Amino acid sequence: INILCKIAPPDSGTIAINDLSLDEAHKQNLVTLCPQFDILFDDLSVEDHLLFLIRLKRVVSGFNNEYHYSDKLIIEFGLDEARRRLAKDLSGGMKRRLSLAMSLVGSPKVVLLDEPTT
Repeated sequence: INILCKIAPPDSGTIAINDLSLDEAHKQNLVTLCPQFDILFDDLSVEDHLLFLIRLKRVVSGFNNEYHYSDKLIIEFGLDEARRRLAKDLSGGMKRRLSLAMSLVGSPKVVLLDEPTT
């Protein structure tokens, strides 16, 4: 996972994703990671987390605006009732859902799931 996420360099060999080098795949946001442990900001809401990443990645993905895109993810992941709840007030399961929704911002082709059974 560290090599695929470009945290550690490979010892040898090459990796291709959709016939692109790993570097090019990362430049095009084709690869993302959903880590084992939630990386959330306690004082941001569910919606704020998604809007932050949508803006950071500069994606709207065919939607009218970033709010429509975040709404789609919130509804798809069953987070509608928690949309304005702060991360520190979410249950463990809700945090995992938010983390997975965040990893899917930008519709990457490859999502690396670290400990997906949790």
